[in-house]
Amino acid sequence: VMAVGEFGGFTITGEAVNGNGRGPAEPDRRLDNDAIKSVFGHVSRDDTQHLRLGAMAYYGKQEGSQENGPTVENTVWMVGGDLTFSYGPFELNGQYIRRDDDRATFMPDEPTGITKGGFIELLFQPSASRWYGLALYNRVTSNRDLLNVRLGGPSDIGRYETLTGGAGYLLRRNLRLLGEVTWDVEQNEGRRTAGLSTAF
Repeated sequence: VMAVGEFGGFTITGEAVNGNGRGPAEPDRRLDNDAIKSVFGHVSRDDTQHLRLGAMAYYGKQEGSQENGPTVENTVWMVGGDLTFSYGPFELNGQYIRRDDDRATFMPDEPTGITKGGFIELLFQPSASRWYGLALYNRVTSNRDLLNVRLGGPSDIGRYETLTGGAGYLLRRNLRLLGEVTWDVEQNEGRRTAGLSTAF
């Protein structure tokens, strides 16, 4: 459930979510695996014609267990900020989030998992052009080996850091061709992506 409103120049967004992500449905065809709900809030404001700043927070609990282990409740909270700066054909986006899990892997006596990370993205699209370019830097660290960023990379790691460059062409407003090259700083390897992106 999500609600969005404008108040005194601020855009305020509130959400209630299931907290267990987008995994497969349970055998009873339910996507939510417990009765607990989590809440998220985001506040943003245009400070100038070119700059937008925001702040966000998330709080929730989730039940889970290791194989043949007891059911354990994990409490998670996140707090962070974001910004967008636009000038001419350039747009700079950034975001930072800190996340704390008291039982991240649903073990009864495990230490708190603290994860911090964010990204900086620069987009370039000349006026009236269908071409665009992008540069992206991602970095996420954790005090425990909890990270799994998928994308064909390793799981259970404590640090993820990548650099990406790419370009694309807008065929239609919701249809674009893209090509990207990503370098994984931690794994010392690259990845190429080419394709078609669409949304309706």
